[in-house]
Amino acid sequence: MFACLFRDGDPVRLLILRRAYIIAALIATAAGYSGFFHLFNGSDIFLFNDRVSATFKDPNVYGPFLIFPLLLLLISLMTRGMRLGSLAIMGFLFGGLLLSFSRGAWVHFAVSAAAAVMLLFATAPDARLRRRILLFSIGALLTMVLLVIVLTLLPSVHDLLVERAKVIQPYDVGPGGRFWEQRLALGVILDHPNGLGPFEFFRRYGTQQHDVYMQGFLVYGWTGGAAYFTLVLVTLVTGLRAALISTPWQAYLIAAYAAFLGESFEGFIVDTDHWRHFFLLLGLTWGLTAASLNLQAQEQRLILRGGEALLPIS
Repeated sequence: MFACLFRDGDPVRLLILRRAYIIAALIATAAGYSGFFHLFNGSDIFLFNDRVSATFKDPNVYGPFLIFPLLLLLISLMTRGMRLGSLAIMGFLFGGLLLSFSRGAWVHFAVSAAAAVMLLFATAPDARLRRRILLFSIGALLTMVLLVIVLTLLPSVHDLLVERAKVIQPYDVGPGGRFWEQRLALGVILDHPNGLGPFEFFRRYGTQQHDVYMQGFLVYGWTGGAAYFTLVLVTLVTGLRAALISTPWQAYLIAAYAAFLGESFEGFIVDTDHWRHFFLLLGLTWGLTAASLNLQAQEQRLILRGGEALLPIS
């Protein structure tokens, strides 16, 4: 559905998507701030174990949800110049991302932002824009570091930030830990080539494997798991090719592709196949890829026709 909506690169639809997504992210983040700082009675509903979950059931879903609008704002600032409103919104959303205390979301943002910057730099039409991208990247990195330092001055943030920054958490190791669960899931996958079906792994073993690719094999069997992995891989390869094509919607495609790339890596530590924005990013990448390849093919046909028209004269 999403691929069909954006297959022609309609600028009006893309602008609606941008505005609606940013507004939704602002509402969710404002709810998260109200919960974290206890701004009113009952605001704790927006927290999960002292971490901001906002309007989502889990901080590990809320954090990744913010990355696509953050990339849209980042790309806009790099390509269109500094705007105070966009800077303020970006800082507001980035603070919400930090307060989710989701290690996966933090790494996801780092991977996606780096990918977006590299794609922008590679496709920049002139040296002036490349310098702007480079300088803004350095400035944005320093600003984010400064924001983290400011937040760590708050006692409620400092302790939780230090705890969540550890690479290995207690629930990652030992019996019942994340790595133990994944070893168990691997054995189950090898023993059940046709899969177990939805929710059966949890019903039988009382635990989750926290890996979306293992989830594909556990639920749908070897064929279904391979199909899901292939879908992700082909999307990454095809989307990269299209993101390098100069089009009016290139910024949207770079943002969607970079966000999907980070989410694909995060899938190794969490189940992402039930996140609604995952399918938005997937469909947006495919839709704009189709639009880019169609535009490229159309331009090539025009060039060939022009050459044929000139041939008899020459």
